[in-house]
Amino acid sequence: MAVTLELSNDEELAIKELKSRFAADEMPTEMYEDTHMFHRFLKARDYNLNNAEYMLRNHLTWRKEFKVDTVKDYISREALVKFFPGSYIGLDIEGCPVEFFATGNIDPKGIRRAAKFIPDIVMHVIKIVERDAEILKNQAIKVGKPLSGGFYIADLKKFPLSVATDKKSLEHAIYIAKLYQDNYPESLKGVFVINVSPYFTLFYNMLKHFLAPSFVKKVKFYRTDDYKEDLRKIIDPDVLPAFLGGNRTDPDGNPLCLSFLTHCGKVEDKYFIQKNSRCLAEQPGVQRLLVSRGRASRSPRSSSRSWSSGP
Repeated sequence: MAVTLELSNDEELAIKELKSRFAADEMPTEMYEDTHMFHRFLKARDYNLNNAEYMLRNHLTWRKEFKVDTVKDYISREALVKFFPGSYIGLDIEGCPVEFFATGNIDPKGIRRAAKFIPDIVMHVIKIVERDAEILKNQAIKVGKPLSGGFYIADLKKFPLSVATDKKSLEHAIYIAKLYQDNYPESLKGVFVINVSPYFTLFYNMLKHFLAPSFVKKVKFYRTDDYKEDLRKIIDPDVLPAFLGGNRTDPDGNPLCLSFLTHCGKVEDKYFIQKNSRCLAEQPGVQRLLVSRGRASRSPRSSSRSWSSGP
């Protein structure tokens, strides 16, 4: 079934004009023939043709740089599969893909020791988003009309102060948010951020300055279990995991649905590819000496080891 867009005359003309600014060989044929794709980039830039063209050209460059057209073949590091948030739950009642992110339970320092941000983490994220984009496209064809986008559930339970104040975590969150906004415009249906803590509020207040207003208005925050009733209105209870308010469990009755959901947690040492060298204070034979201000102390030098400035 073909996907039918309900467009005004001005919108149809804008799409035709934007498409005419690109040669057919500048992008995959399927993408070039996708009217909805051009419409999404135009809508993201308030139908300003020059801005939409600039955004789309940057997107095409990005796709080549990260080999997005073959990202299905990319093999993610095992540590990311097991400990990085992002698990597919199923479809909501309208046919949109639903993802679960156990963001509050992530071990960012462990993740950074088990994978490089670029390419490992970024490629893993792209793979997740592309999976949803493919599902969304196929579902739109099935129902014969565009769907509003992916629906995300971010669980902030256990989100600690150490992550809220971690500079690298904020930098990486900003990068991923911009990646999504710049390359998948008008592809978000909504986000439920559940079990919100004051620590996450601190983190989000810094992050939201880098989020588009159209993104921010689709985010809802919940501090209590009120989200469960709202989720049941969006997702069939038989699809929704039990711990989120639905009926779905693992075959053994586990409400956390560990068979298909990642709940993150502390990354095991065996996955580390970047070993931390121990600081001087942790080296064998090092003694701790406390000296009061204005005082001096002499420590005996071991004859078994000497230090010099020469080679």
